[in-house]
Amino acid sequence: MRYRIVARVVNGTKCEGYMLMDENGKKGIKSKRETETMAINKMIDNCTAQMFNGSIVMKGRNIKLRELPCCDKNGNIIEKANNSIRQNYSIVGKVVSGREVTEYIIEDSETSQTMRMKRDEVIKLAYQRRISNAYIQSYNNRKIIRGKNGTDLNYIKTIYV
Repeated sequence: MRYRIVARVVNGTKCEGYMLMDENGKKGIKSKRETETMAINKMIDNCTAQMFNGSIVMKGRNIKLRELPCCDKNGNIIEKANNSIRQNYSIVGKVVSGREVTEYIIEDSETSQTMRMKRDEVIKLAYQRRISNAYIQSYNNRKIIRGKNGTDLNYIKTIYV
């Protein structure tokens, strides 16, 4: 039986498996480990896999696995940020209380208006790719806001409270 990967099963930002479709059009969800084994055994048409430094690396064939639709473990498609959404915000400053950044100063690129926004709200916007000079990195179950496109968030305007 031959299969095709049609979606990624995600939990937050972590890929936990894949939705596969067989030759008859029947869809099913397999764990990441099962899918990797199937790909190594050449059972998946649109994906290849190989061993590298003791782990399995999967690559899409004529597709990018990261650009596949995302779904939850029940197969429900998760709406994610559309890349056509304009990145209309940028981080221009931060508000620090003690050692923690509690808020960011955000500039709307269309109106040049600046506003203070709580860290959690900025994380949501960055996750949706609405902030042009920042992205989110997960580290030890904590979300970290990182600068991109030449922006070093250590050197932006800082307000201490």
